[in-house]
Amino acid sequence: MCFVCCICSPTFVKICKGKSVAEFKPDPYVMTLLKCAMWVFYGLPFVKSHSILVSTINGIGFVTEAMYVTLFFVHSDWRKRVRMIYNLHVHYFYLHDFSIKRALIVDVGLTLLNGLFIYLFFWVQSNVIKTESVKYLPFYLSLANLLNIGTVWVCYASLKFDYNVVASNAAIFFSFLEIDCLNSGLFSQIYLLTSSL
Repeated sequence: MCFVCCICSPTFVKICKGKSVAEFKPDPYVMTLLKCAMWVFYGLPFVKSHSILVSTINGIGFVTEAMYVTLFFVHSDWRKRVRMIYNLHVHYFYLHDFSIKRALIVDVGLTLLNGLFIYLFFWVQSNVIKTESVKYLPFYLSLANLLNIGTVWVCYASLKFDYNVVASNAAIFFSFLEIDCLNSGLFSQIYLLTSSL
């Protein structure tokens, strides 16, 4: 999770240098912040026993994303600020709905957030197709997402057999598509290289 959060730093260097968020949207950063917060909550011993590693890793991601969202908030106009505050408040009230089945509630929330990430993926794909530019789809962010979901969390869920982690990270297929959609066409090039042998 940490390397996924750190990949976004060039975007925020541009924002700080330009003193404006320009065409950047806060949605992926707010959603990642909320997702990290829910994973931290999920990993606490009173929600899911023996999952403190989930809390630790996502706690680092939460702090990093909180810094990004704060920078975005400082350099954005009032409409984007209101939208960010609204999204954060909805999440805050959702987290405080305590129940006997806390892990299930958090899992449903994480699955919904992953659904929003998939929607965001298709929105980015449509921008790439419309503009015929991969400016909106950075390769290293896509690769970091693939490694994060594909290796780290799927392996962790397999070892611990935590079906909540598996269900929430089942979007690995979309990470493969995202990388293939890039101009480099990584999987397309591999196919062409192997077919010419």
